[in-house]
Amino acid sequence: MSVTCGRAAVGAVAEHAHETLQMTLLFEPASCLLRYRSKRGAIAEHSLLGPALVMVGPGQLHSWEWGREGDAIVMQVDQRLHRRLLPVRCTSVVVATPSAAQDLIVWQFANVLRQLCLAPEPNEIPLLALVAESVAMRIAAIIGREVTMPERSLTAALIKQVEEFVRTQLAYDIHVDDLARVAGYSVPHFSTLFKAAMGITPSEYIFSRRMVRAEELLRTGNYLIGEVARLVGYLDQGHFTGLFRTHFGYAPRAVLQQARVESANRPKIS
Repeated sequence: MSVTCGRAAVGAVAEHAHETLQMTLLFEPASCLLRYRSKRGAIAEHSLLGPALVMVGPGQLHSWEWGREGDAIVMQVDQRLHRRLLPVRCTSVVVATPSAAQDLIVWQFANVLRQLCLAPEPNEIPLLALVAESVAMRIAAIIGREVTMPERSLTAALIKQVEEFVRTQLAYDIHVDDLARVAGYSVPHFSTLFKAAMGITPSEYIFSRRMVRAEELLRTGNYLIGEVARLVGYLDQGHFTGLFRTHFGYAPRAVLQQARVESANRPKIS
């Protein structure tokens, strides 16, 4: 296994491929756009911000466009080690989720590896190889499970992250690119993965969450229709009312009136 460490400069690296598995670690504050060709020939991309972990399979065409310079470690993993680390060979591009990419153990080893690469001594070469293999093993353990379906699924943890983001931001203007940024994917790639996982598009999901939350608030009987509209991201009450009626088949006022009737009929405790 060969190891290279250096500071990535702002600019583009033309499309290319490697004969062996490549593992790349981006240190803060490095940022870049990784583009590659999917198995179906389409151009896919990942927006990366250090700390980030990436695996690129042998023969996979890809390019880098660095937006902010920062240190990076690139390891070329030979076929023997590739087979030993990954039960299913990596043939595409796999990016660790933002939470997985912050694994403390891998970055502790990575910092040691960076120091060994930048100031190597002859008697430290065996140590460098040992640390590099340890880093490769840890990366494989972190994102190796994504190798089997790198382009077809979002992890449960990532879906939960997106759902939580939407839940806390309903009162604001949310766009699909906001969700894609949370997930760490490009908008087209995220939209494809999201629909495959959820059965609806990201835009449909945002709208659905707004309507469900609006009905929940109305059923409390504690809010006016205009207040509910603003709490779920609509400044125009009339527009909100029309969307609500289309979605549920009844008007917000009907829900509010029913909630107030139920509240009035509830036994009072003196």
